[in-house]
Amino acid sequence: YSIDTINPTDPTASVGTGLYNVDQNVSLSSSDDHGSYTIYYTTDGTVPDNTKTLYVGPISITTTTVLKAIAYDTVGHTSNVVSFNYTIDKINPSQPVATPAGGTFGVAQNVILSATDNIGLPSIYYTIDGSTPTIASSLYSAAINIASNMVLKAIAIDAAGNSSTIASRVF
Repeated sequence: YSIDTINPTDPTASVGTGLYNVDQNVSLSSSDDHGSYTIYYTTDGTVPDNTKTLYVGPISITTTTVLKAIAYDTVGHTSNVVSFNYTIDKINPSQPVATPAGGTFGVAQNVILSATDNIGLPSIYYTIDGSTPTIASSLYSAAINIASNMVLKAIAIDAAGNSSTIASRVF
């Protein structure tokens, strides 16, 4: 005789909860002291049980999704329901806008940079020597004082890692 009194472990996901800029293939796993278990899941945020989708292989996450899973062993013991929240953001932020937009001026200018994104505000990185900006460039946090001839270039990068096209303005 074998008496099973232990619940299967809570399901784990191969890809952690988070913000991603590409589709994710998520594998689920659990364990049981007797070795045999099944996992059921939902991708609409509802609570799963053994009448929901049976996990048989990686789940393709292509949009923002709440994945919930539960494990059952052969005698009906269950794990806790676990949730994994995935935000898939494939949209690039807008190209940074400079105000003023460049040109010839008789006095120094305080240039303000701005950009928009579908999720929050992106970070803006800039250079004033005409080089291509990257995440290693200066992070924009306040108006940039332009007191001599220069080329200002800026790029917006959102939290998912999507980047805008580069804005270039001559002062």
